[in-house]
Amino acid sequence: FHVAGFTQPGLPYVMVGHNGRIAWGATLAYTDCEDLFIEKLHPEDPTRYQFGDKWLPVQQIEEHIEVRFQKPHTEVIGITHHGPLIHALLEKSTQPLAFSSTTLQSGITMDGFGWLNTAVNWDDFVTAVSRIHAPSLNLLYADRQGNIGHWVTGRVPIRAAGDGSLPAPGWDGQHEWIGTIPLDEMPHALNPKSGYIISANHRLLPPNQCAHNLGQMWRNGYRAERIRQLLHSQPQHSLEDCRRYQLDQLSLPGLQLRDLLADLRTNNPTAQLTLDLLQQWDGYLHADSVGGAVFEVLIEQLTATLLPAKVSPSLLPHLLGQGINENLHPVNEFQGYWLVNMLQILAEAPRHWFASLATRNKLLIRCLEETTAVLQQTLGEDPAEWQWGRLHTVTFQHALGRIGTFEGIFSVGPLPLPGDGNTVAQAGMRPGSFACNGVSVSSRLLVDMSDLDQAEAMLAPGQSGHLGSPHYRDLAPLWQRGENFSILWHEAAIQAETVHTLTLTK
Repeated sequence: FHVAGFTQPGLPYVMVGHNGRIAWGATLAYTDCEDLFIEKLHPEDPTRYQFGDKWLPVQQIEEHIEVRFQKPHTEVIGITHHGPLIHALLEKSTQPLAFSSTTLQSGITMDGFGWLNTAVNWDDFVTAVSRIHAPSLNLLYADRQGNIGHWVTGRVPIRAAGDGSLPAPGWDGQHEWIGTIPLDEMPHALNPKSGYIISANHRLLPPNQCAHNLGQMWRNGYRAERIRQLLHSQPQHSLEDCRRYQLDQLSLPGLQLRDLLADLRTNNPTAQLTLDLLQQWDGYLHADSVGGAVFEVLIEQLTATLLPAKVSPSLLPHLLGQGINENLHPVNEFQGYWLVNMLQILAEAPRHWFASLATRNKLLIRCLEETTAVLQQTLGEDPAEWQWGRLHTVTFQHALGRIGTFEGIFSVGPLPLPGDGNTVAQAGMRPGSFACNGVSVSSRLLVDMSDLDQAEAMLAPGQSGHLGSPHYRDLAPLWQRGENFSILWHEAAIQAETVHTLTLTK
């Protein structure tokens, strides 16, 4: 193995990186590989469940969990042929629910990454893809001969009926998984005519170009469209250009809203103040952007005005992307979709949302007025101080940093941050917060296949997870400034820069 790139602690192989012949990247493909099945347990014997005209045994697995200073905890998990029963974990769940997921099936994913690390050409890459059964990734490929390609990995189920978007009855056998999509029918390409491949968690193929159901929920596509604009902006692209693209902070929805309000007129000086600032904005969500802060706060005010009349309070946070657990599931797949719909609603002003165009305009003016009030209360009376980075900060939060007295010791931040969840330099937020606490970019990688010593990367906040190490947080300032470090490749170049050597022995 002669590989450089990003690893995941506790797992073998380089997940994203390059060897001497090829380079590869990865994004989540957002294919739908999970379903919920409503099960019928026997009314007199809950250790059995119905499937067809039979009562099958619920498999029981005991998980023993060691707890310090206490007796070990034993968790009993019931499993049907669909998967583990999870209804006890869900609030207000009245029916047994089984969770079916391809990630719970036996597979050889790590073996696939081993093949990827030693691949020397496209055929080897495809072999590696075929052995990565989960998770579902869009793996990007480049080699020293100038070839580029991609392939979506992972087992995606073929359903006998339905699309998996709602829980299905598990007892009738009509919604069973009857196979998985064959590898050669998953989205892929080698040297496409366009000359480029974009992968930003968006829908890779329109529904009419795919014979199978890959899912219903992807990211909203703003980042992918901005990358496409950047690639079309000039005929050739250098390593410096790619570095600039990774850090791009232009907000396409911000430009949409700015242009939508271009003809809005008001005699309200409080609303006019933020309207003027928005109209003067160039669309970039730089940390010092005033117009960017106006845009983000206005979106919050519009959301708070429009949605509560249509959506129940308990559902609202989840519709906006709030996950069910702050640590394990902080955001869900709905994140980013309301913004797309809201801009369409404001542009078209349909009757079931607004009685008239004048009604819509009154609502916009009221929300602009509220935006001014929020910014004044939060950042002061001087509009020059209404900078996006003062609202939008990031904290690299250690698990122990959630305990108040330890936050300043273990956690890194807060740091002012540009961008948001819809910019190429992704820095997403959860509902009800301007802090970057959703989906964001902690690592970056740039590889020039013609000169591997020019490769560079970033991994914030540091290379070490050891609090006493000087490398625990030393990369955070560089990451914030958009800088990278070199990933040297040839031995002479590495030795010339070596400061310390760590030797691992058995």
